Amino acid sequence: LFDNRAEVTGEIGAYKNSISKTSVYVTAALDAPVLAWGDTISWRMGVFGGAARYAQAANKFKNSGVPTVGDWVFVAGIQTSLRLDETYDLRLRVMPAGKVADALFTLQLAARF
Repeated sequence: LFDNRAEVTGEIGAYKNSISKTSVYVTAALDAPVLAWGDTISWRMGVFGGAARYAQAANKFKNSGVPTVGDWVFVAGIQTSLRLDETYDLRLRVMPAGKVADALFTLQLAARF
């Protein structure tokens, strides 16, 4: 059944970053449903924050105004997702990027367990 409560979630993952290296990340998010289609599909909106590891590139971000600690770059922004059958989220995240770019966008498919 459709769950209409706001929720806090944690996430860990890895991706190929813009300099063709693998980055790992850790984030937390707060989101809530805004619309539902039946009992199995909902559209959610919220915010997220965390950190991503950019080995050998964190200084580039630091020099562009993005907060860093060692190889870790702090990330935060807004997100929207389409939740399918309480198992999968198709998610779009948007975050500011200092002087690196106007904004960064990520498209994710996340499995809940």
